[in-house]
Order: sequence, then C-alpha cells, then structure tokens
Amino acid sequence: MADGSRLDGGVILRLAPDFRIERAEAAITPPPAIAARIAEIWQAEQARRSGSLFDGKVLALVSATADAIQVTPSSYSVILAARRDRQVREALGIDPLGVTSVLSCRDGVVIGRRSPLLGMSPGEWEVMPAGGLESTDAAGQLRKEFEEELGLSPDLITRLEARALVRIPDKGVANIIFSIHANCDAATINQSFAASGSDEHTEILVAPRVGLYERLISSSDDVHNLAMRLYLEATDYSL
Repeated sequence: MADGSRLDGGVILRLAPDFRIERAEAAITPPPAIAARIAEIWQAEQARRSGSLFDGKVLALVSATADAIQVTPSSYSVILAARRDRQVREALGIDPLGVTSVLSCRDGVVIGRRSPLLGMSPGEWEVMPAGGLESTDAAGQLRKEFEEELGLSPDLITRLEARALVRIPDKGVANIIFSIHANCDAATINQSFAASGSDEHTEILVAPRVGLYERLISSSDDVHNLAMRLYLEATDYSL
C-alpha cells in the first residue's frame, strides 16, 4: 500500500474505476493483552460519553491496491482502539476504514462542524458526508450518510465517484474518498439539515471552492489538517 506515499506522511492511492472491496469471512481475534487494551479504551470512552456509544459492526482495512481493497469484519470498539493506539493497530494488522466525500452543489462545497461530543476532531470543520465502512457497498453507504447527515434524498445525487484510498498510516487514518455532486442549492441543503435532527454536526456551510482548505484548517489538530488536505487533493480541488 506504499503507492502514492508523500513526504508529509500521507498516502493517496488512486483507485481504478471498477475497483472492488473484498471481505474476509472471519474477524481477526485479538490476543488477550490487546483485547484488554481494547476494553480499557472502550470503557474510558463510554464513561466520557455517558454510555452513549454503540459497539456496532464495521469493516477494517487489511491491504489495498488500485484494483481491490481487502477488509475484515470488526466492531466499533476495536476500530476506536486501533485509531487511538498504534500497538493495537499493529498487533491486529488492520487500520480503521471509512468512507468520506467532497460534496458539491450548485452554490459551492458542503462542509460541516463536528459535534464537540465526538471522540475524533471535535468541533472541527470537515468535508461531508462520511462514516465508518459498514459494508462492501461503499457508494451505497455514502448515499445513506448523505440522507442521514443532511436529511436530503439520495435521488438528488447526480455524480458519485470513488477517487482514491487516502491514508495516514502512522495515525490510523484510512478513508475511501468520493467526489459527489447534488443537484440542489445552498438554501435547500441548509433547510433540510436544520430539519434533519442530525447530531454529528452542529452546523453546516456551503463554501466557495476558492479558499476551501483554509476554512477547514484546525488551530490544534495537525492530523485533521493533513487529512483535509489529502481529501481535497484526491478529489482535484485546488488548495
């Protein structure tokens, strides 16, 4: 998975138009010490979030080429621990894997401010929609995230194109990045978001392409900044 490596520690692996996601049948079983560490991280995060987390089923990244991404069944607790602790990632041989998009509409690019209650990059602006990978149908999941995060019908999507697998290996960041266009204006998006009741983002903004990266920069989260840079470059947005 070294193809596309950069001096800043990121990797942009351009995907073939007909790339596929291949799912292993069995989940990786962590050794006892790693299982204990996973439980420790999960319990601490549950306590911080007042027990609101759900340990749902997701998929984790094993390996990838331009033609195929290999994944294995996992759970949110394992993915959370792998994202927080490099030892967990290396012991299991996996990386957390998500789907992310740069969404444009008639009036600009849609970005959202993450809830301050989220465990990763709380309060930061990001491209959206996005989510952890739950099935091998990454495009179908993004349509679902589009509806859940913005309250909009997926029928508004006129382009949905997988562009690359973006990774920051040292930080456990891996996302299949899509370019999406929705045939609607900023007013429609804002009204739908306000009525959706989504709790992942506290606000959204339809921003112009010019200066987009500057709007996404965090003053304190360098990993977030690198991820946003990689996502925009992977979808051919100028920085």
